[in-house]
Amino acid sequence: MIVAGRCLSSEHEALASCRVTAQCFEYGRAAAFAADLSIKEDLAFQEMEAAQIVALMQ
Repeated sequence: MIVAGRCLSSEHEALASCRVTAQCFEYGRAAAFAADLSIKEDLAFQEMEAAQIVALMQ
């Protein structure tokens, strides 16, 4: 399962900026790209590298 949104763990100082709507859109976008990559490449989420998702998002 992959979850996107305001569901994260962080220090109090970082949490304030993480809850901004624009960042939440990007969390959702990254989750969608990860799901697409998982289906197309038959990869588990744990097998993915962040760089793979970043490359797809650009």
